[in-house]
Amino acid sequence: SCSVRRTAPPGADLPHDRVPEELLFRGLLQRGLATRLGARGGLAAGAVVFGLAHAPSPVYVALATLAGVAYGWV
Repeated sequence: SCSVRRTAPPGADLPHDRVPEELLFRGLLQRGLATRLGARGGLAAGAVVFGLAHAPSPVYVALATLAGVAYGWV
């Protein structure tokens, strides 16, 4: 029997995974935290929560937190 592996093109998960994630973290969480903690505090706290939500290892948490800062800054 022949097995064929199909892969999606880059960005194919955008509408299903990334857009809702951005709406949750940046649209709701970061904005809500910013009203209580100020813009920088909301960005920092939202980035930490984003990092912890992507937590298979401490290194990955740190990298995801840095990514969360970059995503939130934009």
